[in-house]
Amino acid sequence: MNPMAPSPMTGSTDSAPGLHTKVISARASAALVQSGQTIATCGFVGIGFPENLAIALEDHFNETGLPRDLTLVFGAGQGDGKDRG
Repeated sequence: MNPMAPSPMTGSTDSAPGLHTKVISARASAALVQSGQTIATCGFVGIGFPENLAIALEDHFNETGLPRDLTLVFGAGQGDGKDRG
């Protein structure tokens, strides 16, 4: 493995050999979710909620039909009480 090659998940290169980033795109994260899994998020109402991940997960489902049968756990209601959530 070439440690300076672009990451297949992020497209970026590591800053030093052997150093790996733990940050990946919302789209790449959504592709890792498997049917039947439980996903928990933090945040309160619209603050701290990973909205881009939720959108990417919806887009992935609309494109592939997967993942199915997820359990979503929220610490509090999500959204703004109007148009989101």
